[in-house]
Amino acid sequence: NTTGRHAQAKRALEQAEDELAAALSSLGRWSLSADELAKRPFPTSDAVARLEQILERIGREQQTQAEKRERLLAQQRDLEGELAALQAAGEVPTADALRSARNHRDDGWRLIRRRYVEGAEVPDPVVEEFAGDTDVAEAYEGAVHHADFLADGREREADRIARFATATGQLEKVRADLAALQARQGEIEQQRIAWDSDWASLWQDTGVDAGTPADMREWMALKDQVLAKYQAARTARSAEQDAAAEDRQA
Repeated sequence: NTTGRHAQAKRALEQAEDELAAALSSLGRWSLSADELAKRPFPTSDAVARLEQILERIGREQQTQAEKRERLLAQQRDLEGELAALQAAGEVPTADALRSARNHRDDGWRLIRRRYVEGAEVPDPVVEEFAGDTDVAEAYEGAVHHADFLADGREREADRIARFATATGQLEKVRADLAALQARQGEIEQQRIAWDSDWASLWQDTGVDAGTPADMREWMALKDQVLAKYQAARTARSAEQDAAAEDRQA
């Protein structure tokens, strides 16, 4: 009879609404009604998955770059230590060191020739730059001795020079790699900033404070379950209303 059908429809509606209320209360990140939940423009699963893949790629590259940086920093420390040990035995008579010593010696000779041979005026700052607090003649003798010492040591310390040159070249390469790495890390940081913006835009009209992609995949599955119960409750309400109309007409 119609009265029995109406009573059955009312029980079905009550059960559907209870299930909806329970599901809605257990849905985190949401405090509004089921009607509002059904209206909001939530992103598709594909959109979330696409950004999740991008974030995973960024994370993998950040991890790779961090590990590479640690390796390069360790190499830099080792090479700096090796160079310090080589220099601890005295100045390494490299070609650059010998060239610098000879240039300093020649600067001293030009200064002496101008002041004492040509009788020209030489500003005190120029003299001090070459000789410091010592006598010009003594400073020049020291410069000559230093240049000769380095020149004589070129053959005597060929092995130390070669090791110094190798370590110096390697250190320059490591420092260049670190600079390139830092530039790449800056690019990755910009990619992450852009990702954060895209992720926020994806959720900005939903009223949801979005978590990580993994969190939101789980949340969206729960949200779909709530909406399924919401639709079931709407169907049960429509059935109850029809049954009530039939009961009144009977």
